[in-house]
Amino acid sequence: MSTLENQFLLGYDGSKAALLSDTEIAHTLGNNLVITDLKNESRRSFVVDQYPVGVVAVNPKQTMMVIGERREQSGIFIHSLPDMTRLQHIQNVGNTEISDAVFSRDGQFLAVLAGLPEFSLALFNVNPATRGVSPCCRFNATISQPRKITFSPFTADDIVTTGNNYIMFWRVERIQGAVSLSHIEGKAAVKLTCSCHTSVNGEVLAGTTTGDIYQFDVNTGSSTPWWESPGGGNNAVSALVFSRHHVIAASCDSIVKFYRHDNKVIERTIALASSKITHMLVGQKWNNFYVLGSDGIIESIVLPGYEQVNLRTDAFRDIPNKGGPIADFSGGPFTGACHLDTQNCAVTVGTDDTLRVWKYDENILMSKVSSGRKPTCICTGTGATSDVVVVGYATAHIRFFDLTDCRHPKIIGQELLLKEGIAHVVTPSPSGKAFAISFSVANAVSSSNPIFQAAAASGGSTVSSTIFIIEGVRTFTVSRRLTLDVDITDVVWTSATSLLMSSENGDIRLVNLSEHTPSSEDELNEMPKSVITHLWRLDLPALKFALSPETDGTGDDTAFVIAALSRDKTIKLYSLDKGAKHTDTAKIAIKKPHCQFKLGDRLGQQILLVDNKLYTASSDGKVEIRDFKGRSGDRPRASCCRHSCMYGGIAGLCVSSDRKWLITAGGDGCIAVWSLAPVGPEVCETPFRIIDQSELVEVNDETVTYVIKAEEERKRLVQTQYASVREATIKQIDGLRQRLQLYKEENTNAKPEEKLETQAFMIESQREEIEELGKQQMLDKEEEIKWSNLTKNYIADNIKKQCWDSMQTHLLILKGLNPNKPETAQVPNYNIQKVPQKEKVLLRKVKFLREVERLEWERRNDFVNLEDLVAAPEGENDEAPTSPNKEQTPSEDASPLDEETEEVELSVDEESLLPVDNHLYSRFVTYTRSRTITQMLLLQQQILVKRIAFNKLVVEAHDRKKLDKQKILEKNIRIKQILKELDQPEDMLIPQDAPSEDPSRVLVVKNEEIQVEQFTEQGADGEGGEEKRGDKEDDSNERALKAMMDNRLERDERVVIEITVPPFADEDNKDWKPEI
Repeated sequence: MSTLENQFLLGYDGSKAALLSDTEIAHTLGNNLVITDLKNESRRSFVVDQYPVGVVAVNPKQTMMVIGERREQSGIFIHSLPDMTRLQHIQNVGNTEISDAVFSRDGQFLAVLAGLPEFSLALFNVNPATRGVSPCCRFNATISQPRKITFSPFTADDIVTTGNNYIMFWRVERIQGAVSLSHIEGKAAVKLTCSCHTSVNGEVLAGTTTGDIYQFDVNTGSSTPWWESPGGGNNAVSALVFSRHHVIAASCDSIVKFYRHDNKVIERTIALASSKITHMLVGQKWNNFYVLGSDGIIESIVLPGYEQVNLRTDAFRDIPNKGGPIADFSGGPFTGACHLDTQNCAVTVGTDDTLRVWKYDENILMSKVSSGRKPTCICTGTGATSDVVVVGYATAHIRFFDLTDCRHPKIIGQELLLKEGIAHVVTPSPSGKAFAISFSVANAVSSSNPIFQAAAASGGSTVSSTIFIIEGVRTFTVSRRLTLDVDITDVVWTSATSLLMSSENGDIRLVNLSEHTPSSEDELNEMPKSVITHLWRLDLPALKFALSPETDGTGDDTAFVIAALSRDKTIKLYSLDKGAKHTDTAKIAIKKPHCQFKLGDRLGQQILLVDNKLYTASSDGKVEIRDFKGRSGDRPRASCCRHSCMYGGIAGLCVSSDRKWLITAGGDGCIAVWSLAPVGPEVCETPFRIIDQSELVEVNDETVTYVIKAEEERKRLVQTQYASVREATIKQIDGLRQRLQLYKEENTNAKPEEKLETQAFMIESQREEIEELGKQQMLDKEEEIKWSNLTKNYIADNIKKQCWDSMQTHLLILKGLNPNKPETAQVPNYNIQKVPQKEKVLLRKVKFLREVERLEWERRNDFVNLEDLVAAPEGENDEAPTSPNKEQTPSEDASPLDEETEEVELSVDEESLLPVDNHLYSRFVTYTRSRTITQMLLLQQQILVKRIAFNKLVVEAHDRKKLDKQKILEKNIRIKQILKELDQPEDMLIPQDAPSEDPSRVLVVKNEEIQVEQFTEQGADGEGGEEKRGDKEDDSNERALKAMMDNRLERDERVVIEITVPPFADEDNKDWKPEI
């Protein structure tokens, strides 16, 4: 029975660590807590929870430890020291991960800072007796967005937070037993970009992203520059602490500077290896410091004698630094891991673009070199290439590393295989003399690899894959390639000349390389689809699969037995019949598993089948071992979880050659080394060491790559093969050119009726230019037609708006019950336009003035209505004269009800519908211009009233027609039954509505009814088109004036008109002049 025990846990993710003593440092890794003893260089780890953890804080008495979670709705764990017993788990402290936690100097308070989106600050009360915590208050700090927090070393009530260019000063206030927080924002004369802070002598120093340090007063929040970077440096201060003698600042350029307290002079600088310093810790003896970086490096600075009270400057500068790197782990998630059997080493690559070699049985980091940009997969060779490590990249590269000397890995080959593509899997052949690598041409949406997930998040989808076969031992060449229109998820060699490939659509293909012989004429060595000799289809796609060693192509076996990680979170065993040849994909039967095991709550990621032991790793960070030979039951033989489930789970899984060790590399940046067999205590207690390493040198992509080589080789073969044909063709072209020139000259001198068109002598390129010119003219004409249509549509819309939408009553032509007969009578109504409100108000005013005028005439009684005189009989002309209008004065016996009715005030709209008979002038008195205009206006209103009245009659007739139509239809039903019983033909009147009776119809304006003219702007010289109609000067007033004055706008002095005095003029009129 296999055992699974964790022996080593390597890694650091850059989270805040804590010192347990001068020789012990505690930090988190995934879901584990790692405690490193710096004295004997040993490590021990503890599983905290199934979710990842981050921040670590220890109280001043070192009896309690707080560990913050890194997940949604995160909380904190309270553990006792030194036995690491869990005391308490407080949930829902923050909505996201805990970014910082700190105890006060007296240990009475615990402050916890949560990250996005609320940036909440929670304060807890600590009970030293029970070592328990209880919440006091919680404050939302979204504006300042703090990321770091500290208590003042002098007063337990002062808290300082920095983050997002803000620095805030908080004070704990106790009011009637309740605890609350008040805050003051730090102020400065310039814009601060605070990144870290520390407290010195009751004041706060804050480092900025520009390299400056400011001093703040905690009571007022005011600041003064404490140290300014010369020349405005751009090296941000990432960590800031203080000692007895100096303020110690670490910058992003990996430099630690010691500033003297009194004169603020930099007395010493120390260069470190870490490039992303995040935290600094000060030892209890004040002579050792620990620098932690997010790139996985932990370094110590040890200065013997630095703890002296009276330390001179020259003595401090002479103190040697006896510290160095404590740990050098991955600076990000791992993307792959493999085992180097010849050296018993684990080789890993990650998102920090670094290849690391771990001597796990001796607990040594052997080497670290630059791997190149974006590595995605890795494997080691077998047999002749057992010392070679192959790495595939998301940049379509492949690189070969020689690890004969693990301390000095070197690149022995690299190629760019495609212009773009992401390497998905790379695997060696059984002989070790060939490697197969699969590239996804587009984004691989199914992979759990962080690089594939980032590519899939951009919105792409996998469309095809290309598999390359690369042969060689120390010199490698591309021998074959195969392009498929599916995404290949895994490739496994079955023999030296055949491979099994799984794809996203659930197909399993067997590729037989012996079916294709590489040709020297084909530079890319593309294999035809005929090399796929077998095809099987699974019930669900396999993300990864392993081939049973009992059916590896040897012997008389008739089927391949594979173990596949399925999409339904199970391990399925399939038997693939070798006799099933490649057929039409539409007719392939779906294979069902003959055995399956439940994997877990997450998808599987890695699978290995070694010595009838099935090793699986899932995205929840769990590792399981099953007995493949027995295939009994669903329960694994061994299972353990040491990786986080939130950062991609496990990205690499490999087993040592002696089957004693299992190595897993996770997306959380953690490497776990498991023992599969009992090991001695001397192995478990081996201290961790780092071999001296040279500085990393970035790997540059070669300019001469496979793609470029293939293109150059193709060009060279074409030039060599067709050299003689090219020379003969050039000579023939020269002869044709000369003959064509002679023909042109003869055509020029020929008679007009014998001349040819110019296009007859044009070469193909000239014809293409003419065609392009014709296409451009067509586009211009199309643009012109488009704008013409747009103008027509605009004019049609205006016509509809002015002639249809503006109508109050549309035209309705009432026809008989049978409108299809030509003799059917029809009665149209009047289509009435909407009367503007302005005209209604004007009509009301005119009616009022006419009423005033009528009353005035009646009062004066000095006008006689000529119509009444003409129409009146004899003897009645002696009556008193009447007013000029037709109406008479109201009778004295008018009823009071009529008077009340006349006094009712109507609205403008209601009054515009009343008749105006009483306001009209007699036709004999409209001899003045004003009366004529008023009479015209009143007559228009009278006509409108009569039309409205007529339209009401038409509407009533239309309604009666509807009723009659309904009655006829009802009677037709009975008549139809009677005619049917009498076997008589149905000849009945079927009333219908004419289309002209539909009031909901719309006006249709045809294009031929609209005339569109095009006007262009006139050039500066007056040529090049007509003037725009809108740009012409409006001279209508001038032309009207000329027409009125007989085309003379000025007086002609030569013309004199004699005007005689009329007979009725006064004879003594002195103002009369005979000339004008």
